[in-house]
Amino acid sequence: MVNIPEMKARHVYLAKYKITKTKIYVTFEDLGKDPYFGFKLSSFGKRNGSNATFYPVSFEDEE
Repeated sequence: MVNIPEMKARHVYLAKYKITKTKIYVTFEDLGKDPYFGFKLSSFGKRNGSNATFYPVSFEDEE
C-alpha cells in the first residue's frame, strides 16, 4: 500500500517508482489542481504514435 500524505482534492499526482532486488521506491509529484494532463493510447504496432488518442484527466462533481 502507498500513502500520499496531505493529498488534495482535484489534484493530479504523478507517481514514479524504482524496483531493486529487495525494495520498491515510490516518489510523487503534485501536478496541481485541474492540470491539463492525461494519457496517450495507441494501437499495438504503431511506433510513431500516429494513431494515438489523448484522454485528458477530468473531474466530475458529485451531486
